[in-house]
Amino acid sequence: MTVDPSNPHDSLVKQLLAGPAQAAAVLQTLLPPEIARAVDWSSLRPATREMPAKGRASTHTDLVFRARLAGVAHAVEIFLYVLIEHQSTPDPTMPVRVLAGLAGLWRSWQRKPAGRPLPLVIPLVLAHTEQGWKAPRSMDELLAIPLMYAPTLARYLPRFDLMLIDLSETERDQLVEWARTVEAHGARAQAIMLRILVSVRDADALARTLREEAVALEALARDPGAQWSFELLVSYVLVAGRGMTPTQICDILNHVAPTAAAKMKTVQEMYLDKLRREEMPRLEARAMAKVRANLQAEERDRWREVLRKTLTNKFGPIEPEHEHRIETASLEELQGLFTRTATSDSLEAVFATRDE
Repeated sequence: MTVDPSNPHDSLVKQLLAGPAQAAAVLQTLLPPEIARAVDWSSLRPATREMPAKGRASTHTDLVFRARLAGVAHAVEIFLYVLIEHQSTPDPTMPVRVLAGLAGLWRSWQRKPAGRPLPLVIPLVLAHTEQGWKAPRSMDELLAIPLMYAPTLARYLPRFDLMLIDLSETERDQLVEWARTVEAHGARAQAIMLRILVSVRDADALARTLREEAVALEALARDPGAQWSFELLVSYVLVAGRGMTPTQICDILNHVAPTAAAKMKTVQEMYLDKLRREEMPRLEARAMAKVRANLQAEERDRWREVLRKTLTNKFGPIEPEHEHRIETASLEELQGLFTRTATSDSLEAVFATRDE
């Protein structure tokens, strides 16, 4: 099992958090303690289908779980709505994305039998941008409310702060502690994932993480039930890791994780085979489409130049409205205009057919 080369971050996270137990291990570690204590984690289960695709804030990186509130006499459900921001720079409209996602969940719930209140939904943004989160963290920051009117308008506007965990700004010691806690909950691969997500963009940081996690990777590689997660992690490093070759990765693992190093070579071969069979035809098709588009653009440019010279020689300066039409014309339209130039006695006559 390997990550999708076209979207490795999403592929890794969604697959490693697909299991309720693994998702619970990560979420209860990362969420603020007061929120974590309010959830009955033994009841956690995926609920992505509860959310219509058109209401989702992101088609790839959102995860939705449902669980019961802890310590409540009667069953009360709570939804955990997780958005993972993988982009190198943060999304400045993230509060709006979160609001759209919340609205999508509640709209879906409203289709249920009438009379029930809307469920509690706790949104969490998990980010690992390259330079840290510098974008707005609340709706207030996006709304242009003059200070003098803020008290008057506030009650009529959506207002909330993002519950945002930026892994790229988290201190290394805190990341290590989170990883240990997640592993203590029985989610070793997910613990490694947290650290690799942060270090994958920097060769030195990635090398250090691989050295520190080599023993854990060796344990995954030796465990038949965990080899799928090992393959995901290794393929992610191979695809998304910056500045490190597979040979360098193997050299790091060979000292204390020989099984992991050997299996990594197998994963690399699987990935290359998948690339040859599935990705290369798509890449070649996209490249050919780009070449064709460039050739068509060049041909349009040549026809525009010929048409302008012909029109100027026969009728004099070209009016701005006619120039605009030349600039926006398709190749077929340019050829038609050139043909009409020979039989027309004015610029207006050349462009008359397009005006009708």
